Parts: sequence; structure tokens; C-alpha cells
Amino acid sequence: TKEAIAQENSMAIMFFENMADPEDEGNIAPIVTSALNTDLGESEYIRVLSEQRQHDILKEWPQRSRSGLE
Repeated sequence: TKEAIAQENSMAIMFFENMADPEDEGNIAPIVTSALNTDLGESEYIRVLSEQRQHDILKEWPQRSRSGLE
């Protein structure tokens, strides 16, 4: 088997779910996601994929590969 080697270090922060408070009236889940995107996005060592890029990638995947992600 061949080893996969990334051209650059990158990651995607999809979303968080506030399981302790399903109503999430304080919007903690999107705040945590946004804070991580912002903080990690400032790193010189890793590239964080934007939410728009994540959405575009998911649209390009065949439907069978996306089941359970929506």
C-alpha cells in the first residue's frame, strides 16, 4: 500500500452539538466552533478549511458517501 502524504497540514472544524443543553439558548455550540476556527486559523502551521469550502466539498461527494452527515 502507498502512504498518503498531504501537501499541507489542514483541518476542518465541522460543528459542535451542545448535548448538555439541547435547546442551546446561549448558542454555545456555534460560539465554540467559531472560536476554534478563528484561533486555529491564525496558526502558521495549519490551514483551517472555511465553512464554505467544507460545504462545497460535501456537495461534490457522491450521495452514498454523505449519508449521516446532513
